Amino acid sequence: MKKRVLKLDQIHFYDLYVNLVDVPERHYTFEEARQLVLAGIKPFGEDYGNVMKQAFESRWIDVYENKGKRSGAYNAGSYLSAPYVLLNFKGGWRRLHRGA
Repeated sequence: MKKRVLKLDQIHFYDLYVNLVDVPERHYTFEEARQLVLAGIKPFGEDYGNVMKQAFESRWIDVYENKGKRSGAYNAGSYLSAPYVLLNFKGGWRRLHRGA
């Protein structure tokens, strides 16, 4: 279907990620994003939600970009420490675009 809609001679794996409809850009504050995450994990149960709330409240999450910080999102921790999550929150919902 995507091959036909995108009018491609060949379809490649990366074409599967192209939106078929226009998705408007969305921007969020970190607090709005936090609330979306907490609402999204409710089906996993109260215990899971409490751990996630603790992660937010205990600063286990390094949210913003800094000089020398890698892009992407990473998680690290050990039995002796709390998990630590490195993010580069930019406040937007990214769309994927098909390159030329």
